[in-house]
Amino acid sequence: MGEGFPEDQWPGLLNAMQRVGPSAVVRFVRRASACDRTALWHFVRSAFALREWEGKSLAAITAVCEAGVADMAEREELDEANVLSYNVAADLAPCWPGDDLPRRAEDYHAGLIAADRCIRWREQLRKGADAMAMAHWVRGIHLMGLGRAADAAAAMTLACRAADTGAADAPAPTTLLLYRGYRALAGITDGETSACRDFETIVAAFEANADDNPVEADGIAFHLGQLAKTKRILVDQA
Repeated sequence: MGEGFPEDQWPGLLNAMQRVGPSAVVRFVRRASACDRTALWHFVRSAFALREWEGKSLAAITAVCEAGVADMAEREELDEANVLSYNVAADLAPCWPGDDLPRRAEDYHAGLIAADRCIRWREQLRKGADAMAMAHWVRGIHLMGLGRAADAAAAMTLACRAADTGAADAPAPTTLLLYRGYRALAGITDGETSACRDFETIVAAFEANADDNPVEADGIAFHLGQLAKTKRILVDQA
């Protein structure tokens, strides 16, 4: 493992993806040692998901990440597999400002599988409140994408409960407010009469927090962008 690793592997990985496809990327990573492979799988996920490249495809990214999850699980690196499984599920969510790749039903199905697997591993590994809240949230957003409104609302409720335990490892108050915003959106799709009002109240609370805490304004704006994009794609256009 050299000083520039794994960034120095990017040209070869990109060439493999663009000339052949996901199978070539998987072969590229599998040639590395077991220790290097773990770092490479995480790098591959972030690089292909977060960078722009010709022919960018969620299906291709998912195929590579699924191979990585399987490889790490086979080597009993369950915590690493859990992290990668969560990250690919989150990448497939349609909520990220600036990410304009269209989501298909196949992407939501793949995201749900990754989220369910992540929840099982986090329970097995006895992860804390923040980790469990994240996993239930990402499950909920894919259920919304699949039109399973009641199941999505239930998943978002679990995310809010995990985040609101008061535990030392619970997420920050603004993150809990974000989960409540997603819960309200799921409630709208499930026909809950108070959900629209709840969502408006949560947005107003975020805006008030931004006015009161200028240091957190950028993060709050990003959270509001997530909620607005999710509402547009999974509620207004559903």
